[in-house]
Amino acid sequence: MKTTLVRGALSAVIAASALAAAATAAATTVPVSGTQTVVNEKKGIYKMHGSLVGDWYGLSLKQQSATPTQFVASGRERFVGCIDSNRNTACDAGEASGSINFTYLLWVALNPTTKALLHGECLHPVSGGTGDFAHAMGVLHMTDTPTRTSYEGRLTYGATDAERVPTSARAC
Repeated sequence: MKTTLVRGALSAVIAASALAAAATAAATTVPVSGTQTVVNEKKGIYKMHGSLVGDWYGLSLKQQSATPTQFVASGRERFVGCIDSNRNTACDAGEASGSINFTYLLWVALNPTTKALLHGECLHPVSGGTGDFAHAMGVLHMTDTPTRTSYEGRLTYGATDAERVPTSARAC
């Protein structure tokens, strides 16, 4: 009887390991980097260039603190487009595409006289997605200067629900 239980438990462990390995093999993790340009700042619409090609939408912004020289805010944003794996600046058939939802934490240094941006940074953990990004996870780090916004990070897509890190375990 003990032998049968041990064999059954061992078979279950082997089967679970095989399923986990198969699920992990399906997930793809890629480094991403590039720039963001303004389309309509008042409406929160931007274009993404580089690894991410498409549109970026600011959905919400909540001020957390502000002084004459600093501003901190949090909110939600959404990317709609693709990972430009062949770097031809277009979303082609076969490239991962859909939408990725992000939460963010933004901190900005301001000129005390003009209130103009001197430098800003923000972290954008993935909070959901659609299409190929339905089970995406990862984080982007953006850097803002008066003349340029750049981003870098890592995104994983094609992950199963079991592979996703719970939102409560993420930073920000």
